[in-house]
Amino acid sequence: MKLRTLPYTSSLFVKYIEHFEDDQFVYLITSWMPLGNLGNRMKHSKVGFLTEEEIRGPAKQIAVALEIVHNLGYVHSSVTPENIYIDRRRKARG
Repeated sequence: MKLRTLPYTSSLFVKYIEHFEDDQFVYLITSWMPLGNLGNRMKHSKVGFLTEEEIRGPAKQIAVALEIVHNLGYVHSSVTPENIYIDRRRKARG
């Protein structure tokens, strides 16, 4: 399978390194995101969700990243908390 990568780099995106596949799946190798994904952060919070204060920064970063992707003519088909990663600076990256 030929994967296309964005002709754009930004700290808002996880760095693609390479990929491989088997009969069922395509596996992406990307830069390490030590704080995991937004879905796990929500699941493991004390109340099961993030407060408005906790989500405000990531929400802005997600909106900017989606605007960049859309302006390049791409559409992200699966924007879910599990697909938003958190880097060591606590910044959201997709």
